[in-house]
Amino acid sequence: MQKLKRWVLISLIISVVFLLPMSAVAETTSAQIDFVASAIDASNNFTVTMTIRNATFNAMQFVLRYDVTKFLPIDASTKMATSNFSQFAVINSNLTESFSSLDMKIDKELGLIDFTQYITPGNSFSYQAETIVNSANIGSSPLQFFVFHFKLLDLNNPLLELAKQEANKNYREYLPNGGGLANAGIQLSSTINIDLTKLQGQIIVDEYVNPLPLPIIPPTPPLEPPVDETIPKRPQTAKERLKNTLVMQIGNYAAAEDGALCHIYPSEKDVVPYIRDNRTFVPIRFIAEKLGMSVNWDEVARTVTFTKGEEILKLTIGEHRYEKNGKYFSIDTAAEIQWNRTMVPVRFVAEALGYAVEWNSSQSMVFITDTTLPWLLEDSVEEQATNDVAFIISPLLRDFV
Repeated sequence: MQKLKRWVLISLIISVVFLLPMSAVAETTSAQIDFVASAIDASNNFTVTMTIRNATFNAMQFVLRYDVTKFLPIDASTKMATSNFSQFAVINSNLTESFSSLDMKIDKELGLIDFTQYITPGNSFSYQAETIVNSANIGSSPLQFFVFHFKLLDLNNPLLELAKQEANKNYREYLPNGGGLANAGIQLSSTINIDLTKLQGQIIVDEYVNPLPLPIIPPTPPLEPPVDETIPKRPQTAKERLKNTLVMQIGNYAAAEDGALCHIYPSEKDVVPYIRDNRTFVPIRFIAEKLGMSVNWDEVARTVTFTKGEEILKLTIGEHRYEKNGKYFSIDTAAEIQWNRTMVPVRFVAEALGYAVEWNSSQSMVFITDTTLPWLLEDSVEEQATNDVAFIISPLLRDFV
């Protein structure tokens, strides 16, 4: 029953938090997130208040890094040292009915504070702004979210910052940029201020700008070339480019279909694309079904049969050939079984299934598209689409579920 409840929650989060129309994330201004330290009291205790303004979002995830030699997390009531996040961080009581929490913890050895919140599916929250379904909408006045409680151990250059990936500093591998706000699967442009001036510290300013596609300026009519109807029109935006595109990443159980987050096998997170002997292997049932094929597994013959319309394709585990519509074709690397799933070299998808496949080595991503519109690695639209999908399948969103 507990597992069933978890998957009901997962389906709601996916549908409400991640799969909203892209038009819902249009930004009119940069979101503002402030972490402001109070002055220390007679016992060397102080607070850090987190506020947000100018933001429409439905998910947030942050990891803060603090100097364990200077700061000590304490219980808000007893003022004693604590590792319990709910005792250390007091949330605004007005938010508890609209927001749900995940992964709220303090790591006192690494000096890291993790917290994740998202709009509870079916709820909305507004503060001095209009109500937007399944979103939090906060106007120009700051709204308090958390008050964190610390004891100051050393007044010399106290440090609290976003836990970004930096040399010789602790951070979370699943969140190398330290976190931010997201809406409908897109990270919001935002300015994050960490103000420690009352502790004789400084103001640390971090800024994330969501890159937008360059405007398309059409040529004047006299210069417009004749249209060749036989050549498909190239996509003009990242959203258009991701349509009819399936993206997977080495070691990632998340994928993107038409630019939306999905999971290869939601209950089998160990099933991921991998590289062996310089060959990229992918889960073929997942791909085939996303491409509209019926898939049948013969346990005795250890053969997978794919059917789409009048096409029938058969692939046997361990064999260096496959059968397509009664004819045999060779393949240099045989299919294999991993995690009780059939894994095939990605070249098989291109040669046997008849789709264009492109490999992005810098992002370790595989792009599967129609052969009439292959993925272009150096095209500006494809570069923007790659950045967008990298965030969509990143742990900032993926690990909510």
